[in-house]
Amino acid sequence: GDQLYTRARPDSARVSAARLLGVDEHTLSETLSTRTIRAREDTYVVAMEPAQAEANRDALAKAVYNQLFLWLVDRINKSLSTSHGAAIRNSANATSKSPNRRTPTRGAAASPGGGGGGGGGVAGSSAFIGVLDIFGFEVFACNSFEQLCINFCNEKLQQQFNDFVFSLEQQEYEREQILWSFVDFPDNAACLELIEARHRGVFALLDEQCIIRSRATDAGYAGKLYEFCNSHANFEAGSKEKALGQFIVLHYAGPVTYDTFGFLDKNTDSLSPEVTGLLMSSSSPLIHTIGEAYNKAGGGG
Repeated sequence: GDQLYTRARPDSARVSAARLLGVDEHTLSETLSTRTIRAREDTYVVAMEPAQAEANRDALAKAVYNQLFLWLVDRINKSLSTSHGAAIRNSANATSKSPNRRTPTRGAAASPGGGGGGGGGVAGSSAFIGVLDIFGFEVFACNSFEQLCINFCNEKLQQQFNDFVFSLEQQEYEREQILWSFVDFPDNAACLELIEARHRGVFALLDEQCIIRSRATDAGYAGKLYEFCNSHANFEAGSKEKALGQFIVLHYAGPVTYDTFGFLDKNTDSLSPEVTGLLMSSSSPLIHTIGEAYNKAGGGG
C-alpha cells in the first residue's frame, strides 16, 4: 500500500537517550518504532507508522519527565521539612476547596520510590519562611492544552493565596475580635469547578473522550463541551468559536480562548506495555523504579 512505516536511522540523540535511560540502544529503537500484537498463541511484531512512533516517543519523554519532577519535588520537600511545615501543609490540604487532580502533565503514576528520601531536613527548627510561587498566566494568539494546564495551576495557586492571605486571616481576626476593614476578594472556585468537576468538567470530558480514542475526535470533544458546559457562568462559546472548535474560559485573570485542535493527542500519553518493560529493564535504579510505578498504575494514562 501507500502507508509509511518507521525504520530507525543512526542518531546521536537516540544514543544519548539510551545512555541516560540506562537501556540498550537497539532495544530502545525497536520499542519505540514497533508494537506487539498477540493473537491466541501467536505473537507478531509490527512496524509503526511515523506518527504512531512519534506519539510513542513523546509518551515516554513525558512519563519520565513527570516522574522525575515528582521525585525531585518530594526530595526538596523532605529536605526542607519541619514539624511546623507539616502542620501548615496539612492545614492547606484541609482548607483546599477542590479535590486534587492530576497535575499538568496529567500523568498518573505514583511518585517513584515514594520520593527517594531527602536527608534529615531541618526538623526541630522553629524558624519558618513560606514562599508561594505563582507562575505566569498564559494567553497567546492561539491557546491549546498546554496553556489550559498552566492556567489551571495558576487558578489553584490563586485559590490557595486567597484562602491564606484573605479568608483564613480574616477568620483569625474575627476569633480574636480584632477590628479591621473587611477585604472583599474575587472567588475563583467557580472557574476551578468548570475545569476539574467530576464527570462534566473540561478535564473529565477530555479524559472520557480519550478512553474511546479510536472513535473520538477533537471536534467531538468540543461538541461535548458545548453540550455540558455551555450554561456555566465561566464558560463561553458563540457561533464563531463553535465553528472553529474553540471555547472561552473566564479565568480569574481574564478570558482565554482555547482551540481544541490537538487536545486528544496531547492528553493521550499512556505507556504501552513494551515501553513500561523497557523502563523496568533499565540499569538505572531510578528509571527502573519509574517503570515499576507505571506498571503498577497500568500504564499511567
